Formats: sequence, structure tokens, C-alpha cells
Amino acid sequence: MVGTRIPPSGVVVSTEADRADSDSGRELSAYNSVAQLRNDIWWHIADTARRLAVLGPDAGTEVAELERYLADADLLEPYHSYPGGRLVARAHELAGTGAYAELTRLAETIGRGLVGGAALAAAANVGDRAPGVPGEGSAATDPRPNFDILVVADLSDREDQRLREEIRAIRRPEDEAVYDVVVAPSVEDAVVAALVNSRIQAVVVRSDFRTRSMRDRTLLDRLVSPVESADFDRLDTAARVSSVARALRSLRPELDLYLVDNASIELLAAQLGQHFDSVFLLQEDVLDLHLTILRGVARRRRTPFFSALTAYARKPTGVFHAMPISRGNSVVNPPWIRDMAEFYGAGARTTAAGPRPRAHSRLRHPVHPQDADRAAAGVDDPWFDDDFAGRAEAAFREAYMTHTSTSPNYQILASLDVGRRQVELEGFDLVARQVELAMTLRDRIAEHPLLSRYFRVLGSEDLIPERYRRSRGCPLHAGPVAMDEAWHTDEFVLDPCRLTLEIGATGIDGDTFKHDQLMDRWGVQVNKTTRNTVLAMTNIGTTRTSVAYLLRALVGIAEGLEDEASQRCPAAGQEFERRVHALTHEHPPLPNFSRFHDVFRTDPGEAAPDGDVRTAFYLAYDDDRCEYLPADQVRERLGAGQPVVSATFVTPYPPGFPVLVPGQEFSTDILDFMDALDTKEIHGLDPGRGYRVFTAAALAAVTAVTT
Repeated sequence: MVGTRIPPSGVVVSTEADRADSDSGRELSAYNSVAQLRNDIWWHIADTARRLAVLGPDAGTEVAELERYLADADLLEPYHSYPGGRLVARAHELAGTGAYAELTRLAETIGRGLVGGAALAAAANVGDRAPGVPGEGSAATDPRPNFDILVVADLSDREDQRLREEIRAIRRPEDEAVYDVVVAPSVEDAVVAALVNSRIQAVVVRSDFRTRSMRDRTLLDRLVSPVESADFDRLDTAARVSSVARALRSLRPELDLYLVDNASIELLAAQLGQHFDSVFLLQEDVLDLHLTILRGVARRRRTPFFSALTAYARKPTGVFHAMPISRGNSVVNPPWIRDMAEFYGAGARTTAAGPRPRAHSRLRHPVHPQDADRAAAGVDDPWFDDDFAGRAEAAFREAYMTHTSTSPNYQILASLDVGRRQVELEGFDLVARQVELAMTLRDRIAEHPLLSRYFRVLGSEDLIPERYRRSRGCPLHAGPVAMDEAWHTDEFVLDPCRLTLEIGATGIDGDTFKHDQLMDRWGVQVNKTTRNTVLAMTNIGTTRTSVAYLLRALVGIAEGLEDEASQRCPAAGQEFERRVHALTHEHPPLPNFSRFHDVFRTDPGEAAPDGDVRTAFYLAYDDDRCEYLPADQVRERLGAGQPVVSATFVTPYPPGFPVLVPGQEFSTDILDFMDALDTKEIHGLDPGRGYRVFTAAALAAVTAVTT
């Protein structure tokens, strides 16, 4: 009914030409996330207002530009609590009265709040708001964790204002967190808000919502699939709210969902309990709803193992145990290795102490093991208890007890505990930013005139054969709706966070490019390389600064190539072109897997190619069963019809994938490929002696045993 499984990626903003061609003047086509788009809009507003403050209101082009950016802000800000409707209205007021200097300060304050968190803006007095009140509510000025709740209801202006006043009035000093409200009048608005606002942690659904949005969604058309309103509007109340719940669960499964209605909530609870965490009566259960929202977030924030570890680390202790749990004294006190303790910090020292017998018991059982398993899995379903007891309890208890012993450090469990918290509370936001930065890298490399001369990020059409994908072109650049369709229809989909950078046009092979250029010259580490590609990966720790630095490094490398080109003599130029042609056109013939020798095949009489790598691997531990053969002797034996069987993994680096495994027979295709490789490092191949293979006697002995 509602578009689901839409990944938070591919959102992009218009160029000036796009703006001129669009009926509304705005469309998405060059940005990769709404978060980046919002931030840039407010900085554009600040910059344009600054120019107007200098030029005066007669600068017609700047006035029109400012109006467009403010209109863009009007489209996006209703889906966020910060900066809020009143500050956006204040920005329009300042623009309308020509108070451009004040508008500059306001827009800069909002921009800083978006980058560093809304609390950063609390230090500034913005417009006619009281000092330290940057948004609609006061959550942004509070040192406690803050988040947004999404209210799905078609509220009047008076109802909206009353709701916000009730929330401010109901807050208590003892609350562990505070929240602000985002109102979505329709199903479409709710879906958009869940996708673009990563601060949302809970959703309150009322039955009085619309299907279609009344808001201008020009900037968001590529973000969500349309709602099939003809069918949706025919549903009864229970079916409508359950459809909304399913849609939101599919998009953001970590969110807590609550139903509030003034109908028979007992009946709704019985009908919809599987879709909502709780059901409340409208206007009568406001405090209960408030406390339930906070409890839901606190439940996901709870980290019993980490909390137990930090509490234990604060206690004084006398350690008469193994050295790994001696509280770091062996590192902190000796003067010659004290720098290690300084590097890792005091926390590493205190948590290094392993549990004493009684403390061990308290650390081992901060929660029941079954609750720990539920927490680690992030589930709370009715089928969990039976499924856990019947299928996983014994195995989990064994692993649990193993990892809470004094040998494997308790910090492992504590770090998993905190990792689970991060996934549930901010994983959506972190992954969205990760995708955004990867797409930004793609765009900047493709758009830059110098970078695009030497580098190209490969897309779906380059890496996935057409028979495995129905989508055409690269769905990454077409927006989340296109990417969602690819996930449903294509057999293989390109991971947007893995950027395969083709570097053949530089004339530098991948291994040299990685070490000599990126690592040694620029201090940039990447994942893997091939002869003519480098794999760069964004992760949840990647920042815009690190992306900018990688781009600067690539520009520096390209500028160096340009300088070299201007100084080459004709002969050097021909040699460079030869290297480029070899890297871009003369690819080694990638061989198919040959076969396992019959003595290592699972069932030699069958057509299945399965083999027993384990037996072959351990058989090679006996040096008397192995010999070394150079490539030419391997060819001679193959030409004579004699099988040659590898006794080890043969793995060229890059890319680091084995060409031969223990028990696999050589083939002429494999030898041709190995001869054509120009990589500097091949594991499993001794440059002086050749390949390690099984002797004929060893294979005969294995045959005799198996028969």
C-alpha cells in the first residue's frame, strides 16, 4: 500500500538550469541526502543575505535567489522539529523587511545547529526568540538526550499548538530524555518524515489522518513511492492504521509505534496489538503516553553489560590474578611503556581488571542470559521465548559463559552492548550519512573536469552483467525509489557505500597507486585493489572532511600527472600510452574454477564439483607428501596428461582472492592467468621454487585409503 523498504540514499538537489526548467522552480537532481540539502540551503540563505546586506535591495538577482532558497526551506523544514516553524517564519519576516544582516546571523545559527546538533545553536540569541531556545520546544537546549516523535494526525493549527504546549508542560526534571514533535497530517507526510528525519525515535498514530499530502513535495518526489489512495481510502479505521504501522515498520523497524484514538481502544488493542507497542485513549492518557515513550527509548538505550563494566571499573581492587587483568599496572607504572597507557586512556586501564569471584558473578549476570540474547538481537516478539528455548538456548548459554570468563575480556560483551544501542538509536542516521558521502564522492569525481579525465567510479552497468538486473543504468543516481525497485527486481544490486575507482587512465597499477600515491604520499588508506581499480569504502565513521581530503588527494595526483605530461618527450609519451592501454584493455584472462582431484571430491562419481578442502589442507602439513614445481614443469605435466594438484592456497595480492585452493587441479587457463599477472605479491607461490603441489605418491596413498 505504502512504498516500503526504501533505502535512505540518492536524494539530490537541482542545478540552476534544472530550477529554470522546473514548473515549480525546484527539483532534486544533484544532492544525495536531505540532511546535506537542508544544511546547504541555510548556508545559501546566509550567504545570499550577506551579499544583499552589502548590495542593498536593488540587487534583483540576489533577491530572487533568496526567495527560492527560503521556498526550499519551506518544503523541507515541516518534517523536522528544528529549527521549527517560528524560526522559518522569522527568516521570511527578516527577508521581507530587508533586515539582511540579521537574517544572515539567523541563517548561520541555524546552519551551525544542523551541523553540530541543535544544542550548538542554543548559545546564540536568534531573532525574537529567547536566548537558548532554537526550536519549537526546549529539547535542543537541554543537556539530556533529545529526539523527535512523529505524530500522524491531521491537526488544526489550534490543535497543533495545544499539543506542543501539553508536551512542554508535561516534561519533568527527572525524565531521562526530552523530545519535540513533528506532525504529519497524511500517510505520505509520515513516510517522508520517517525517511528524512533520523531524529525520530517514536511514532504516535491517530486515525484522523489524510492519505495524500497537501504539502509541496517538489524536492521529495524521488524519495518515496506514491500511496495507492484509491484502495487506501476504502479501508476501515483498523485497516488504515495497521497499513500505516506496517509501512513505517518496514522503513524504520527500530521505531516504537503507539496508537491513540477516542474510539473503542479495547477493541483496537485486540485487533492491532501486533502492529503497535501500546494503545492509548485520546486526551485521557497523556502522561501515560509520555512516560511510555520515554520508557521505550530508555529500553533501547539500556546497556546492562556496559553499565556493569563501568560500575565495576570505578571500584578499588587488589588484583592477584593473571597479568591480562592486572588493571594495567604493568603498563602504567613502568616508565618505558607508559606512552601506551597514555594512548589508550584511563578507561582502558580500569576496565582491564578482570572480575574477581564475586564481582565476576555480578558482571556475568547483569541481566538474565535470555534477556541478553533478546537485547543483542534487538527483538521483543511473542514467539521469541519458545524459539529461544527450543533452538538456541544451549548454544547461546555456552557462548555467553565463554565470553564472560576471565580469559576473553568482558569489554567484548560491553562493546557489543553499546554497539546494539547505537544501531537502534542512531543506526538509521549513521547509515544514511554513510550512503550520502559515498554518493557525494561519486558525483564530485564525475563532475570534476580534471578528476574525470583520470578516474571513474564504476556503476551497475560496469560491474553487474545485464542478465542479472532488470534496471537500466545506475539506480544509485536515480534516487531511492529507483533503488528500491532495483532491490525488488534485480538479482544483484551494487552496494552504494563501496566505490570501485577505475584508475587505468593514470598509467599506474592498483598496487602502486595504493601504496606509493594514496598511502605514502597522502596518508589515505583504501580497502582493496586490482590491476586497474581501487576500492574505497565509506563507513559510519566517515566524515565530510575525510571525503574532502580524499578528493584533494585525487586532485593532487591528477595535477601531478598533468605536470608529468607537459614534460614528457615523445618516447616517454608513447610509453605512458602503452601502460594506459595495457591497464584499460589488456586484461588477464580470468580462469574458471578447474576441478578438485578425484581423491578430494566429495563424491567422485557425481557431477557435483564439491571438494574436501580440509583434508587437502592438512595433508600438506606433511612435507614429504609435497614438492615444488615451476610453472614450465607444471605445463609439461599437464601436456603429458598428468594431473597437478595444488597443496596450498595461491592468492595474488591484489585483489586477495585465491586462484587455487588445496586439492584443486591446475589448468592451462590458470597458468595463463598467473603468467599475465603483474602483481608484486602472490601468496602460495615461491618465486625461486615455484608452486607447492602434492606428489603422485601422496595422491596414490590417499586413493588407497579412501578405497
